Amino acid sequence: MEVLEEEKGEEVERRYSEKVVKNYVMAKE
Repeated sequence: MEVLEEEKGEEVERRYSEKVVKNYVMAKE
């Protein structure tokens, strides 16, 4: 369970980072 939660957390952070980057690029353009 703990391992799954850790992997899930990493996935969430990755998605959040991608979303932030996209928003930054769109705002920059």
